[in-house]
Amino acid sequence: MSSASEFSFVRKYYEKYSRALGKDGGCLLLGKIIQMGNGFLVSVYLVKTFGLGAVGTYTIASIATSAIAFICSFGLSNSMPRDNFSNAQRNTISLAILTLAVPLAALLIGGYAWMMGHDFQEITEIAVFSAAGDLFAQSNIVNTLLLLQGRTRLSVVPPLLNCAGILLGMVSAETLFQFGMMFIASRLLGNVLLFINMQYEPVGWSVILQQAKKGAKFLPMDLMSQFSEQLVSFMLAILLPRTELGIFGLCRQVVYAAITPGWSHVDASYPQFVSSRLENADSVKKQNRALSNLATVLVICGSFVLGIFVYKIPQFWFMCILLAFSIPSRYLGYFYDKILRSAGQVKTCNYVTFARICLSMAIFPIFVLSFQLWGAILGWVLLSLLSLILWQRAARPVLEKETIAAVI
Repeated sequence: MSSASEFSFVRKYYEKYSRALGKDGGCLLLGKIIQMGNGFLVSVYLVKTFGLGAVGTYTIASIATSAIAFICSFGLSNSMPRDNFSNAQRNTISLAILTLAVPLAALLIGGYAWMMGHDFQEITEIAVFSAAGDLFAQSNIVNTLLLLQGRTRLSVVPPLLNCAGILLGMVSAETLFQFGMMFIASRLLGNVLLFINMQYEPVGWSVILQQAKKGAKFLPMDLMSQFSEQLVSFMLAILLPRTELGIFGLCRQVVYAAITPGWSHVDASYPQFVSSRLENADSVKKQNRALSNLATVLVICGSFVLGIFVYKIPQFWFMCILLAFSIPSRYLGYFYDKILRSAGQVKTCNYVTFARICLSMAIFPIFVLSFQLWGAILGWVLLSLLSLILWQRAARPVLEKETIAAVI
């Protein structure tokens, strides 16, 4: 292939995926790409400075981070596109609910760190990194507000400041706890700057509590979804030593980086799912499938460089190749999940998620006890494929119903 044709090939796919994401999706994706870069920067620093055991501790904290991010968001990302408030009123309601969530986050962080830490030092390390969960909840809500207001370009501010805090910690922190404090402080500063930049309108506490209740109906669905996702890591934290857990955490990080473009695309399309009664669902699905194919190729190529030259873990590349087979199914599974959410099918989402939890509890103890770390990798791939089948069957009636309604 000539250099000219190669350039044409790259340009064609760049234009295709730019159109698929759109302006708002592109801005959200850029912010997430920066945050992914931050995650890789943290991982490399931990491996080089503190070893794989520290990565294992960081992986344990990430379990709480993800769960707390959903708990403390109170389902607002799903409920806000459905309300009729002004932008300023949405900002006030969101800020009030997120403020009320801070004591709850502190309680959850303290309890989790005490339960999972081996000693006082690790307890404090888990606690400080877990605190990112509440900050990510704030970022998720802010991103939804910015999306509804057409200001998603500002979503890059928190991850950029977070990157600055990470770099500062890398050159000045002497302990893992100090590094974690700089990580948290920089992320908090980014969120504060965004909230300061927003307009507010007075809203009564009765309205705020009503909206919290409205959003909370999505919370069990979000919690079950995250529980099914993080249950795997939680079981592995018990079944695997910290070093092997650290390797799994690095592999999982690559997969999450690969599925982020698809999730950003679907998240940006969610308000249209709600308002247009899924008229754009078929095109989003096709675009998401194309993104998943590209992400799979990038994982296979990129993990070789990471495993051999950066982390220097020989088996890392082979594990990531196996995990790459789960990427298309996770892309489509997330799409079907959002389809059900946009149609208000909360109970259906809960049923599917409960089935995924049961599958996780059946698959991973057997696979990990039989094949250790490789069992965790194989179990992850199997769970992703089975989950896609469940989501696809659950969402099919909704898509067929909307297709018939559109024809009529």
